[in-house]
Amino acid sequence: MKSVNELHRQGKEVHVFFNDEVTTRKEQERVYELNVDGYFTDDIRFTQELLKKDKD
Repeated sequence: MKSVNELHRQGKEVHVFFNDEVTTRKEQERVYELNVDGYFTDDIRFTQELLKKDKD
């Protein structure tokens, strides 16, 4: 399996989709650390707070 950084070096973006309400927050935190480019989620407020970490 290719890493996110390897895909970025190839000029590709990585967007992730979350559909399990039980694990969504934990998985968003996990992939945040992998430098993904975009999130598809129903828990947008949590996602916004997670992405604010870059700006703080």
